[in-house]
Amino acid sequence: MTPLTVPEITRLLTTQPARPGLAEHWANWRRCHQARARWYHHRTRLAGDTTIPWSASEWVRQERRTAARSRIAGNGRCDAM
Repeated sequence: MTPLTVPEITRLLTTQPARPGLAEHWANWRRCHQARARWYHHRTRLAGDTTIPWSASEWVRQERRTAARSRIAGNGRCDAM
C-alpha cells in the first residue's frame, strides 16, 4: 500500500468520524485502491512486452529482470519502463 500523506494523517487525527472506525476504514480502502490502480497502470504500460504479469509477484520479477538487463546493456535508461 502507499504510505500515509501528511494531510491524511492530519485529517485522521483531527476529525471525528460519523461512526467509530470509519476514518481508518476509509484511509485503508483508499491506500489499497491507490496501490491497485498503480499496479494496473504499470501492467498496461508493460503491455508492449511479450508477457504481461498477472500477479504482483510476477510483476516484481519482471521489473527486476528488466532493470538488470538495462544495467547490463548500459543503455542509459533510468527506469525499467
